Amino acid sequence: MILSDGDEGLEWMREREFPQAVWLLDRWHIARSVRELAGNDQNQYQRIMRPVWKADSEAVLEALRESPLQRSRPEQFHALFGYLLGNRDGIDNWRLIPVRLRRSIGRNIAPVRAGSGVIEKNIEVHINRRFKRQGRSWTRPGAEHLAQLLWLQAHPADWTHWWSKTALSKTRVNPGWPSCAPPPTDN
Repeated sequence: MILSDGDEGLEWMREREFPQAVWLLDRWHIARSVRELAGNDQNQYQRIMRPVWKADSEAVLEALRESPLQRSRPEQFHALFGYLLGNRDGIDNWRLIPVRLRRSIGRNIAPVRAGSGVIEKNIEVHINRRFKRQGRSWTRPGAEHLAQLLWLQAHPADWTHWWSKTALSKTRVNPGWPSCAPPPTDN
């Protein structure tokens, strides 16, 4: 199973590397897009989202077609309609996941989640903010090195191995300090 926002690059990767996987359109992204159209109109938001939760793309598109927001917010309407029309399989494929895997019961959280909001926030906090602060510029190799370090930090055994075998053997602590300079020779 692959959960994504319908990105073309992810679609290419999914089709090439995981052709047997079930693809699900991330409901967090759908909800965000519907919120952009509906704004504060909670009734319209619920009316459009109800068929999303039922995994019925035809009913979602029909709810959009009947929405008065089509006339009052045409740009947002066309963007959402095109997004959902192009990703219908990802909405309908939710029916392929057994109900027992999609539903949380009490404190038991459903194994198959509907959205990637938590992942998106972690990307924002750990990567985007670091790259976008004032005065920062990044190269692709630098970004890859940062990602590798973040991965190492999340895996303590690998971090310890890397630190003791690689970092300490190649790094001189404050190389400009007099204590790091080679001792003088008497001639």
